[in-house]
Amino acid sequence: MKHFAIITIILILGSCTTYKRSNLDFTVNVRSQNYAAGTIDAQFERILSISGLNKGDVVVSYYPVEDAVCLQFRNDFITFYQFWTRKSRADFIDALERYNVDYEQRTLARKNRRSAASYATVTGYLVWESFNFSSKGRSHPRIDVGYLFRKNSPYLTITHHEARNINEVTKTEIKNNIKQIIFLTRAQAAGLADILDQDYLLGLIPGSFVFPDPIPEWEDYSD
Repeated sequence: MKHFAIITIILILGSCTTYKRSNLDFTVNVRSQNYAAGTIDAQFERILSISGLNKGDVVVSYYPVEDAVCLQFRNDFITFYQFWTRKSRADFIDALERYNVDYEQRTLARKNRRSAASYATVTGYLVWESFNFSSKGRSHPRIDVGYLFRKNSPYLTITHHEARNINEVTKTEIKNNIKQIIFLTRAQAAGLADILDQDYLLGLIPGSFVFPDPIPEWEDYSD
């Protein structure tokens, strides 16, 4: 009987250490300590634009408390804060490598409707607001990394899809976030990949920074 109890405890402890938390647990406090990681150029489709893609900035910040990276951008009068886990960042870097291979081998399909989700699919955390002082929406959208052609030119794309607003204050007025696509040239995507490198991000943190205990392991999330 005593041996049975010991084996049971070992099994319970083992199951705890291998437990995978849901992607929907991943949240970030926008006001958490964060460090500027860089800014890249990107392209966006705007509802009121008839000139195709328009350039804009994507401001990248690192949130060490949550081990999250934020891609902040503004489009159609809405500011988006798109958060990525460590695993998602690694998936993006891998997706870019595979995109570059397809680009060099000229195997990109111009009319493939599924190309926008060709290389990686992750679950992110999104915060958005119409004005700096308005109430924010929050959601966990699916984010696809793929490619699309615009005017015969291919772009690596980051697409966050519509998802339910989980902000208790605003969800009755704003049901879902708006789908948005970030279009990146290869040079722009390479610049983002450099910023998402974990060693680079950790190098942004001053020696006086105190990590939480325990450090969150969002990179252990499974898709």
